[in-house]
Amino acid sequence: MPRQSTRQSSTAPFTLMHEIDKLEHLQDQLWEEANRALKVLQKEVACHRLDNQDAADSTAKLQAKIREIRTI
Repeated sequence: MPRQSTRQSSTAPFTLMHEIDKLEHLQDQLWEEANRALKVLQKEVACHRLDNQDAADSTAKLQAKIREIRTI
């Protein structure tokens, strides 16, 4: 039995590193999707030339929040 626990403890760091790499990859994909969604939103606003100040404010707040989260 001690041999098995030694084997598990020696592979644990590699497994953890692999899982971290997968999470980082998923995070990158999420950022790409968020950026695409933001671009679509910007195009939509530009196309409709919204005169509604509330919509413009909401869009600006959303953009700022995405940028803020991205720096974390």
